[in-house]
Amino acid sequence: MIDFRYHLISIIAVLLALSLGIVTGSGFLGEPLLRGIRAQAQRVAEQNRELGRRADASEAALLALEPEIIEGALLGQQILVVRFAGSDDGAMESVEAAISDAGGSLATTIVLSEQLALADEAQLAELTNILGKPASSPDQLRRTFGESLGRNMHAVANRGQPERDENLRRLLDRLTEAGYLSVDGAAGQPVPLGARFVLVGGSQGVPPFPVNDLAVALASRLAAREGAVLVAESASSTWGLASAVREDAVARTAVWTVDNSDQVLGRISLALALQRSSQRPAGHYGTDPDAGAVVPESPS
Repeated sequence: MIDFRYHLISIIAVLLALSLGIVTGSGFLGEPLLRGIRAQAQRVAEQNRELGRRADASEAALLALEPEIIEGALLGQQILVVRFAGSDDGAMESVEAAISDAGGSLATTIVLSEQLALADEAQLAELTNILGKPASSPDQLRRTFGESLGRNMHAVANRGQPERDENLRRLLDRLTEAGYLSVDGAAGQPVPLGARFVLVGGSQGVPPFPVNDLAVALASRLAAREGAVLVAESASSTWGLASAVREDAVARTAVWTVDNSDQVLGRISLALALQRSSQRPAGHYGTDPDAGAVVPESPS
């Protein structure tokens, strides 16, 4: 894993190279100083290369250890993944790999579509009709959508009541037909009893709709009464999905987060955190400043 020193030395090397160019152009400080600057720049460049080699070695070691660290962490667990449209494919692939390597099963994937941008009045009216609850703005309607979807999925995962399962199927069918989401999984039972949930999102681009408030509303409902929920975001993402959960007074105590899920350490954190995701208070892992730790502690 490339740390802050690696980036700092890279910056210093660039500044030294720039200084060298300026001095060379002016000829003001003379040849001895130029030789000294060149030597210093060469030393910094070599240090930079050495840190890069060490980072590559550390990454290789983590890759070798990853299967042993997470083996069996999710054995026998059914996982439902909710993915936000516009997210990096790599983020989803890493989540799937972590679940599989930890012994879990990906039961269902629900993709929330770009149509949740609610770009016109017709869509606002349509989604309001499906949810059966009026809203004063697109933002409020997206939160209502998240709360309704989360409440229905939580009820089925934690209670398994047939009538609630039927309610959820009807809701998912209507939302699918209208284009607000898609469901890839078991046709008869999209949310298995006892399912754990992972919300996946993030990219360097602009999200197709304001995802953070919807994600917090959805995750908070899924996490009610010790529901097992984790929000996973890619390290390069500019969305701030994990931070939105961490900044919410209610969500941060119940919804677990990993902000570098596309990296080796992030996959390890995801598997170990998802294993404990029904516990309280929630843990927050990764490399962002608001993470509580890089990886979860070993179980006692």
